[in-house]
Amino acid sequence: MAHARSRLSELCWHGCGEVGTQMHVLWKCPAVKRFWTAVDIWWFLFNRRLQYSKVRGFRL
Repeated sequence: MAHARSRLSELCWHGCGEVGTQMHVLWKCPAVKRFWTAVDIWWFLFNRRLQYSKVRGFRL
Protein backbone atom coordinates (compact mmCIF):
# COMPACT_ATOMS: atom_id res chain seq x y z
CA MET A 1 0.00 0.00 0.00
CA ALA A 2 2.80 2.44 0.78
CA HIS A 3 4.32 1.75 -2.63
CA ALA A 4 1.05 2.63 -4.39
CA ARG A 5 0.75 5.91 -2.50
CA SER A 6 4.26 6.99 -3.42
CA ARG A 7 3.17 7.29 -7.07
CA LEU A 8 0.53 9.91 -6.35
CA SER A 9 1.34 13.43 -7.42
CA GLU A 10 1.35 16.27 -4.89
CA LEU A 11 0.17 18.73 -7.54
CA CYS A 12 -3.33 20.19 -7.60
CA TRP A 13 -5.73 17.92 -9.49
CA HIS A 14 -7.47 20.96 -11.01
CA GLY A 15 -4.45 21.34 -13.27
CA CYS A 16 -3.06 24.68 -12.12
CA GLY A 17 0.39 23.22 -11.34
CA GLU A 18 0.64 24.29 -7.69
CA VAL A 19 1.05 21.98 -4.70
CA GLY A 20 -2.36 20.54 -3.92
CA THR A 21 -2.81 21.15 -0.21
CA GLN A 22 -6.31 20.81 1.16
CA MET A 23 -6.61 24.59 1.57
CA HIS A 24 -5.48 25.14 -2.01
CA VAL A 25 -7.70 22.49 -3.59
CA LEU A 26 -10.85 23.65 -1.75
CA TRP A 27 -10.39 27.45 -1.67
CA LYS A 28 -7.31 28.99 -3.30
CA CYS A 29 -7.09 27.28 -6.70
CA PRO A 30 -8.19 29.61 -9.54
CA ALA A 31 -10.63 26.98 -10.86
CA VAL A 32 -12.26 26.67 -7.44
CA LYS A 33 -12.38 30.45 -6.97
CA ARG A 34 -14.49 30.69 -10.14
CA PHE A 35 -16.85 28.05 -8.71
CA TRP A 36 -17.22 29.83 -5.35
CA THR A 37 -17.80 33.16 -7.13
CA ALA A 38 -20.63 31.57 -9.12
CA VAL A 39 -22.11 30.07 -5.94
CA ASP A 40 -21.88 33.45 -4.21
CA ILE A 41 -23.68 35.20 -7.09
CA TRP A 42 -26.36 32.51 -7.24
CA TRP A 43 -26.88 32.68 -3.47
CA PHE A 44 -27.20 36.50 -3.60
CA LEU A 45 -29.78 36.34 -6.39
CA PHE A 46 -31.73 33.52 -4.73
CA ASN A 47 -31.93 35.37 -1.39
CA ARG A 48 -32.98 38.56 -3.14
CA ARG A 49 -35.75 36.70 -4.95
CA LEU A 50 -36.80 34.98 -1.72
CA GLN A 51 -37.00 38.32 0.13
CA TYR A 52 -39.08 39.77 -2.71
CA SER A 53 -41.42 36.76 -2.63
CA LYS A 54 -41.95 37.22 1.12
CA VAL A 55 -43.12 40.77 0.49
CA ARG A 56 -45.38 39.70 -2.39
CA GLY A 57 -46.92 36.66 -0.65
CA PHE A 58 -44.45 33.76 -1.08
CA ARG A 59 -44.67 33.57 -4.85
CA LEU A 60 -41.38 32.41 -6.38
